Amino acid sequence: MSGCRICVDKFCAYKVPMFASFSCEELDEVYKLIKHRKIKKGEILFQDGEMVTSLVIVNEGRLKSYNYTKEGKEQIISILKDGDSYGEMYLLREKKFEGYLKAVTDCDISTLNKEEFQRVLLNNSKMCLKVLEVISERLVQVERLAIMLSDKDIERKLAYVLIDFADKYGTKEDEKVIIELPITKEEMANYAGVTRETFS
Repeated sequence: MSGCRICVDKFCAYKVPMFASFSCEELDEVYKLIKHRKIKKGEILFQDGEMVTSLVIVNEGRLKSYNYTKEGKEQIISILKDGDSYGEMYLLREKKFEGYLKAVTDCDISTLNKEEFQRVLLNNSKMCLKVLEVISERLVQVERLAIMLSDKDIERKLAYVLIDFADKYGTKEDEKVIIELPITKEEMANYAGVTRETFS
């Protein structure tokens, strides 16, 4: 894949970790199913209670997955950037969406119809394993978030957010890591499960 320039130019899916080890032929199967969309900042792709019918790939922009606490406060679960995908957890079962998926910026996305993608997966065990790997990573992220939110130490919560963002969005410069924040200060506070004033 890495040596195939034609593949890189042709397939928007090549930068998605789940598809990284696919051959050109396998990517071609995926590419035939892809539909492209441009969405505006603030647009909601999935909302609580609706059935998920597609896998979403972020080509450009930022999306956020979030829900609301019992008190009605927004709790951010994850921020999606270029190359990230969302919806794998719903690929293998019929389940209504829990929470919301919303555009933080104007975005260029691709979507894969769930039923069509399932048919491709049934004929390719390597693809299935890649999907399972991504689902496993999603579960690890949710587990980490749950542990962080249960921690009463504010400094540790903020440290978790900064480490998470440094890993995903950080650029190393000498001995420093520069983080281009993908969300507002208020949204970062929501992610950490604290008030904006406490976060500041």
